Amino acid sequence: MNKKILVVWALLLIAVGGWAAWYLFAPGTPPKGQPPLGDAAAFRALFERNTDKTRVIAYFSPNDQKDLLSAAMLDAQVESNDKPTLAIYVIWTSAPPTDAMARIPDKRAAQFMDSKGDLRSLLGEGHVFAYARGAKFDQQAFRTREIEVDMPKLRELLP
Repeated sequence: MNKKILVVWALLLIAVGGWAAWYLFAPGTPPKGQPPLGDAAAFRALFERNTDKTRVIAYFSPNDQKDLLSAAMLDAQVESNDKPTLAIYVIWTSAPPTDAMARIPDKRAAQFMDSKGDLRSLLGEGHVFAYARGAKFDQQAFRTREIEVDMPKLRELLP
């Protein structure tokens, strides 16, 4: 009888461990109205296609509380700006859970995962970048590491 109980407990432990690993490491689902989670190639294609818009890129870690707060602050800012000439690209350093991606529910946003660090090496230092209309990816952009400090400047750059 003890062997059966041990087997049941072992199976239960394996099931809970598998679920926990899936929850922590599998990417979540972007908010309704946004495209599916993309990769570096999808980001570059979409960014270059939208040169007629002011583009904001946010680079966050789904495991960093400061980044999650910055994501909420960015959402509050873009929520008050309903112009269709704004595009928002949120890049996560690793597989973001659904609740992290839900911090920016704006339908103008697209979310990407950069688990290999390809986009980080292209973007350079900063957490939030703003590109004026017509600017290409390799051109100068406004960049900040402290969104809470530089929010007034970012607000000026939005359409």
